[in-house]
Amino acid sequence: MVRSWVPRHLVVLVATLAIAASASTANAQDKLDRALRDGKNSGQSLRVIVKAKPGYEAWARQLLQQSGTHIDAELPSINALAVELSGGQLDLCKSSVVESCSEDTYVSPSQFAASFAARSRRQTATAESFDGAKISEPSINTLLGTLGLTPSASFGYGATVALIDSGIYPSSAFDGRIKAFYDFTGGTTIAKYPFDDYGHGTHVAGIIAGTGYDSNGKHKGIAPGAKLIGLKVMDRYGRGYMGDVIAAIDYAISVKGTYNIRVINLSVAAGVFESYWLDPLTLATKRAVDNGIVVVASAGNLGQNALGQEQTGAITSPGNAPWVLTVGASSEEASSKRSNDTVAKFSSVGPTWIDFQAKPDLVAPGVGIESLTDSHTTLYQTVPSMLLSGSI
Repeated sequence: MVRSWVPRHLVVLVATLAIAASASTANAQDKLDRALRDGKNSGQSLRVIVKAKPGYEAWARQLLQQSGTHIDAELPSINALAVELSGGQLDLCKSSVVESCSEDTYVSPSQFAASFAARSRRQTATAESFDGAKISEPSINTLLGTLGLTPSASFGYGATVALIDSGIYPSSAFDGRIKAFYDFTGGTTIAKYPFDDYGHGTHVAGIIAGTGYDSNGKHKGIAPGAKLIGLKVMDRYGRGYMGDVIAAIDYAISVKGTYNIRVINLSVAAGVFESYWLDPLTLATKRAVDNGIVVVASAGNLGQNALGQEQTGAITSPGNAPWVLTVGASSEEASSKRSNDTVAKFSSVGPTWIDFQAKPDLVAPGVGIESLTDSHTTLYQTVPSMLLSGSI
């Protein structure tokens, strides 16, 4: 008698796929986030983040490939794969190797998570006594020196900030400190030169690390000694996807030691559809924090509703997570006095939706911020009324 032999791992795989095919619809519903449940019958293709159960990543990949699904990106920080599925293909989420499925939602630019340029820097880089007298910056440098901290002239020296945004224009204000640049909007690619076709990322980069070279340092950023890595996740129209942001976070984690990445800046915002313990974006930021990187995120621009009325509970993801340093925007109310400073009307406030956490963690100047731009960007061309004279 001739006996056939089948590798044991193939037997297990076949059994797994059989289980996937027989899983209940109820279980599939439980594995979908709210955005997918609400839109699953639209008949349109959806960008989906498929999270595998721990230890089943390879099987989840094979399950998707056997269904003819193209894998757009692998997201190791959350054991997930970014794919595009039709409404009918969401049945793949029934598989016992799949832990959950979340819509790969749009992300959009938000207020600046580190808004410290121009006159705002005067508020953050100087101190004020109780009688209102200013303490000079040299005095601050002396104080910092006694604490073993870097003087303000070279704040950020030796550290690198990973800027996840629309890109960075290589202005002279960065003095050759853009050490790497990757474009995630069409798959991870190394760009020959840094660029920014939308403009938001360049503005944020100037706030963080610009030298203010064309204003004798008046408009320098808060950390002009810091190096930058540009991780482009938004296109020329300011559109991006959560999966690309997560891929950028994963990359920053992977090269943390190479570039001494100390901070990830996320001035981008996604909607909150589930707890921060389930949200793919917030979980990716947790892995970054667990790897020793400070993640700074904006609170969001939803402090008012469409009628201009104040609204609460609109902190955006990933700023809703407790391990993220969430920054709202303050307004100086067109004066140098601190006594009339207030939270900007547009800035999102807590508590956070679903988890009801107290957020933001702090506020920083975010109104009338002066920073860098480039004439080739969409923002430069579409909002000329916001431009100030100067060069980059």
